[in-house]
Amino acid sequence: MELYTEGETWYLTGEGEASAWRWRREGEAWALDRATLSSGAVRARLEELPASLQEELLAFAARAAAMGTQS
Repeated sequence: MELYTEGETWYLTGEGEASAWRWRREGEAWALDRATLSSGAVRARLEELPASLQEELLAFAARAAAMGTQS
């Protein structure tokens, strides 16, 4: 899995996947949906994630590993 960011939007892609999971800020919460990786997104490290998103993304990655990637 690879992590990307563009401003307040974060993307997680699987190896060789054209689409990404996208988290974007909606008020105080994070909204998750499928999206095309933005051309302006840059690679990011896990440590760069906002604290409010770190636990959510780690839980998502653990579920994906256990259940397989969901399209």
